Amino acid sequence: MKKNNKKELKNLKKVLSELNKPYSFSLEDGSVEQYDSLYKFDYHCNNKHIKIWDTKEYFNINTDEENMAITYEACMEFGVQYTRPDSEIDRVFNLIKKAVQEDLELYLENIVVEWIDGLYFGIYW
Repeated sequence: MKKNNKKELKNLKKVLSELNKPYSFSLEDGSVEQYDSLYKFDYHCNNKHIKIWDTKEYFNINTDEENMAITYEACMEFGVQYTRPDSEIDRVFNLIKKAVQEDLELYLENIVVEWIDGLYFGIYW
């Protein structure tokens, strides 16, 4: 792979595009609520490393903790049994890892995804 050649990573680009898409949902009255994506991922790559970050800084090392705290507070407010939400970090990392595996034709066990700091994470192979 040539240094910083983004066009060769078509599956990664597709996954990040999906994560960056606005979303909507229908309400009981038939109206539709539209929202911007929580994320706006970008990346840089070289021969053995891809660095990914959310330019909105919503997706970070504390994302799961923040989601758990919000869910817990909502459950307490409405008297609902708290159930720990699924890990958003694991979900995103797994989607990205699979895309990189397909793009670079690697075995999943040869790909490592880890935080570089609180906002950036890297993919190594």
